[in-house]
Amino acid sequence: MADSTQPEKQRDWNEEDYKAAWRISSSSKPRSTIPSVISPLTRPNKGKEQMFATVQGSAKQAAGNLKSFRETWKSEQTQEILSRGNSSYEKDSDLRKAQDVAKYGCGLSNEFVF
Repeated sequence: MADSTQPEKQRDWNEEDYKAAWRISSSSKPRSTIPSVISPLTRPNKGKEQMFATVQGSAKQAAGNLKSFRETWKSEQTQEILSRGNSSYEKDSDLRKAQDVAKYGCGLSNEFVF
């Protein structure tokens, strides 16, 4: 019988695991929610009714996007990714090594970095 006080050892990730984590993290963008609601107010409209309908549609879409974000954030996959990051940080909290990693594209050695 396994001791429940011992943390479960995480397996090493392969390329597919990292790609899946990237898709999850980039699938919802709550940062664009407010601009998407406000943007109809900056465009010319034919009248108050049209402006109201446009803003209402944008607000409904933004609410749906936030609901999707909330569901993604609470999902088991996202929580696993966050847990993995926390345990990695606990093992080695020196973040200076990340300065040499490109966000995307080619890294310092001209190898593709996902």
